[in-house]
Amino acid sequence: MKSDSPIQVHSSEEFAKGPFKPHGRVHMWLEGSTVYGVAQGPFNQEFVAATALAHAELVKSSPPPARHAHVLQVQRSMMASPEMLTVFAQFAAQMKSPPVATAWVIAPDVEGRDFLLPMFERIFRTVGRNFRAFETLAEAEAWVRPFIEERSAL
Repeated sequence: MKSDSPIQVHSSEEFAKGPFKPHGRVHMWLEGSTVYGVAQGPFNQEFVAATALAHAELVKSSPPPARHAHVLQVQRSMMASPEMLTVFAQFAAQMKSPPVATAWVIAPDVEGRDFLLPMFERIFRTVGRNFRAFETLAEAEAWVRPFIEERSAL
């Protein structure tokens, strides 16, 4: 799943605008058919706005193929405000060219995992996204691979 082209990392920190500071950050990049990210919370709605702008820039500068996946590693905390969850749901629903599969890598000790993971799972289910959480990156990559390859051989 590695790309031969240089990797350009996009960060939510580059797009932090407005009177309120985003809580949380994400760095994302494209490798082959997968958009990878590393996020660290806690998260607020301003974080989602900055992330949406960073994602739009990534898609513009490094367009992923039509059949692509997202793999996000969440570190330290995934705590989120109710407002963040609402805005995140809107972002997920309005995403142009959504991934065919989304995998999150979240270790058991990440703050808020047990409480918030079911809420994010519900959001992804509502928008019709194939989603699953894993404890290791290798598991996440193995799970998304068939989704990427499924129809590309046709």
